[in-house]
Amino acid sequence: MGNDGNVTGNHGGQDGWVVKTSLDGTLIWQVAIGGASGDQANAVAATPDGGCLVAGSFAGAVITKISASGTIEWTKTWEGVVPYALINTADGGFAIAGRTTDKVWLLKLDNTANTEWQTTYLFEGAKSDVAYSLAQSSDGGYVIAGRTLSIDNKASICVVKVNGIGTLGWAKRISSTGGGGDVAFGVTASAGDGGCVVTGYFGAFGLLAAKLDIDGNILWQKIFEGSTSGGHQGRAILSTAQGYIITGQTSSKNGDIIASKGGMDMFILRLDTDGNQIGSSHVLGGKNNDIGKSLIPTPDGAYIVAGETRSNNGDVSGNHGGSDMWMVKFNF
Repeated sequence: MGNDGNVTGNHGGQDGWVVKTSLDGTLIWQVAIGGASGDQANAVAATPDGGCLVAGSFAGAVITKISASGTIEWTKTWEGVVPYALINTADGGFAIAGRTTDKVWLLKLDNTANTEWQTTYLFEGAKSDVAYSLAQSSDGGYVIAGRTLSIDNKASICVVKVNGIGTLGWAKRISSTGGGGDVAFGVTASAGDGGCVVTGYFGAFGLLAAKLDIDGNILWQKIFEGSTSGGHQGRAILSTAQGYIITGQTSSKNGDIIASKGGMDMFILRLDTDGNQIGSSHVLGGKNNDIGKSLIPTPDGAYIVAGETRSNNGDVSGNHGGSDMWMVKFNF
């Protein structure tokens, strides 16, 4: 991480970086989080006072509270775990998902970030499981999605459902033929039915979108094929009134989502409630690697993708050198 351009306050090495912008993308404030070693911010959630909580890995799990003006107010730490997802919960608290040494990990916090409960899960026959995404379902429980790694090193998508106090409801593996190249990076609750939709990387080259019902049964599964020269990865998914929006990355030169800008491109893909594609996919980027990693709605009815870019041409301008944070606002 640098200490020039838009970045100030770097503590040495790689820091976590938190940026607040206006709805038109104007920078309001930025803050670097960390110490002298390699630190990373993985997820953020808004707080009622206009600030935010940031979950990251800084020699363990760290939750940092930042005020509405960009001041670090406090931090809390947990040893032996790594957080990858952080969400607001219906009761005004927060939930965090990630991993321990080898298990899926879920932590529930109250509205002041005090621990209410936590749980872990390891699939039968697995040696390492990790949660990359988290959503609260309409029945008040939580759905965790990520990757389970079996003893023979074959990776499968894993989806775990717990109730509102962390008791396991069900756990589901989703595997491609032969296995070994499957991981879920995104999950979203489906409106009103207690189910969920997951997205990720499937069969080494394809993008998966799969709908599971409240009991963990797969209702539909869609594969968007990539090519052997690259692939598609769904990195985040959002429920809408029309269905679902997925963002991520593609490096395929043929298949369902073509990297037409050069290198690896960000894409935006729309699905209806049955998983059918709506219109054409939208590909954004420049000649280098560009990735969409998170997706949120905005108060004015649009959407924002946040990710990273190494480009400075095509759809990207203002790159400061190396890998930059990249935000794109769009609507349909």
